[in-house]
Amino acid sequence: MDYIKKSTDSGSFSLQRIALFLILSLLAVAGNYLNITLFFGVNFIFGSIAALVAVRILGVTGGTIIAAIGGGFTYILWGHPYAAIIFTIEALVTGILVKRLPTQLQHLALANLIYWVIIGAPLVLLFYGNVMGMALTQAGFIAIKQPVNGVLNALLSGSLIIAMDYFFRKQRIAIGGVLFNSMATSMFITAIVLTTIYTKPMKSNAEVALEREMMTIARMAPQIDDIGNFPLRTGMTVQLTADRIDDLIPITGALQARLSDVKGPAMKRWKSAEYIVQTPLTTPHNNATTVVVRQIAANTIDNLHELYIRAFAILAIISLCAIVGAFLVTRWLVEPLHELAAVSRSLPERIRAGEQPKVPNSSLLEAGQFATVFRQMADSLRDGFQEIKDTNNSLEKRVELRTAELQIAMERAEIASEAKSDFIASVSHELRTPLTAILGTLKLIKGGVAGELTQKADSLITTAVRNGDRLLTLVNDVLDFSKLEAGKMSIVQEPVKVGTIIKSVADATNQLIKNKGLKLVIEVNEEQEIYAESKRVEQIFINLLGNAIKFTEAGTITIKAGAIDGFMEFKVSDTGCGIPEDKLATIFNSFNQADSSSTRKAGGTGIGLTIAERFVELHGGKISVESEPEKGSTFCFTIPIA
Repeated sequence: MDYIKKSTDSGSFSLQRIALFLILSLLAVAGNYLNITLFFGVNFIFGSIAALVAVRILGVTGGTIIAAIGGGFTYILWGHPYAAIIFTIEALVTGILVKRLPTQLQHLALANLIYWVIIGAPLVLLFYGNVMGMALTQAGFIAIKQPVNGVLNALLSGSLIIAMDYFFRKQRIAIGGVLFNSMATSMFITAIVLTTIYTKPMKSNAEVALEREMMTIARMAPQIDDIGNFPLRTGMTVQLTADRIDDLIPITGALQARLSDVKGPAMKRWKSAEYIVQTPLTTPHNNATTVVVRQIAANTIDNLHELYIRAFAILAIISLCAIVGAFLVTRWLVEPLHELAAVSRSLPERIRAGEQPKVPNSSLLEAGQFATVFRQMADSLRDGFQEIKDTNNSLEKRVELRTAELQIAMERAEIASEAKSDFIASVSHELRTPLTAILGTLKLIKGGVAGELTQKADSLITTAVRNGDRLLTLVNDVLDFSKLEAGKMSIVQEPVKVGTIIKSVADATNQLIKNKGLKLVIEVNEEQEIYAESKRVEQIFINLLGNAIKFTEAGTITIKAGAIDGFMEFKVSDTGCGIPEDKLATIFNSFNQADSSSTRKAGGTGIGLTIAERFVELHGGKISVESEPEKGSTFCFTIPIA
């Protein structure tokens, strides 16, 4: 229930803590100065309220120091240090008890009551009875009065702390604390009020009766001189004098009092005082004009003490019963809620374990209804969880079955893929060998080995050679792709000049560029060396250039190169039709084309860019594309610099 931040526990001296310390110190002093008089000799002081609030807010050390400051002021008021010692120990012990007591007993008033019963009341008897020499009845009365005052202050402190938590911190408060403080405080104050109403008239009644008796004796005083004696009560004297006594305290009617100069509590001063009645003589005797009747106040005060002790003892018993009763009633009312809270905390574990939650019963109607609803909810949750658990077990079995089937399917797919790759590689190899021989023969014939060709024959052979080269390129791409898919492709990197690769690529694509009326622009440092396998880098360029030629009807194809972060960055740009934005993410996927319809103008298998990407990655580089429809595309890839 700490009111200040966590810094309260660490003992840090923030400005907020210092200001609060000073405020509570002033309130402790003010509470011990401004008191409430219940009846004769009984004053309630409230300085310990600030000290006990400080115990809960600033900690035991801060509360004890404030109690010492407030209690020290009583030394000025009463002239002895014993009240200050008792109040200081009260804050210290109460604070320690609140921390050490079990949770169900951690009420400020209960801890304070334990202090007064075990430590506080015996200290009062020791200091006031033995050290200060008060009568046992007087010291006993104080030993009853101070615990009642202290426990009332503890109840008020607890209520104040609860109010501060609720209104200022907007913190949730425990219903048990609210009920206990409300019930105990209301019963406690009611008992004090009734005791005050019953006890307050006692002194005035006793003094009125004493005044009547003393006035009767005063009126009969002249007979004393004639008879020579008069039956008087113990401690009473009668004097005939010509002088009146001044500086007396008026009490009631003709009754007056003279207090002694003895320092200490009011009752101690009154025990050394005397009551006085002085009345004129109707018939003066021997120059005496006034009858003075004196009565020692000790007898009256002792009688009052006995009455007060009995009344306060009854008050103390009622107060004790009020606190114990409030605690038992609060526990009876709140315990079902605590039990339900404990069950709710263990509910998930019990439901997971399939156990029946043990919801406590209560004799309270509302708590019983709540427990019934909670039990029904717990049963529904348990049944629902069991159903989910059964469904989950069924799903797990089905998943295991499907996983096994999927594993078998994947193994079969891998076998089929390997067979496909092997078949494609084998077929491609078998196709490439005779195709190479055919192309070689056609080129020899075109060269005149078999004699001079007619114009028509030369045209036919040229067409055959061109299509054969396309077919050979396709077979080579398929063969390379199958090796890449099977993970059997490897490269041998070595330093090679950029110019050598670009010249070879330009020669290989020169005729295709001329046939479409395009212009090839090359902007590279031909002397720059890269760390690569030249044949594979040439194939990257040919695939990218072939793609650019294919989709460019007019304009320019540009090759640029520049060094960046240890890599040579190559850019192949065209002014063709470009690539739609929704196709850019899949442009490097196998067998993918921006236009995959059967009526597309440009041919191709859709694996050229995939092969280019794989070769770039084998070199440790990256490839990307930027494009804008109708404005062209730019392919960018990197190769390590030698």
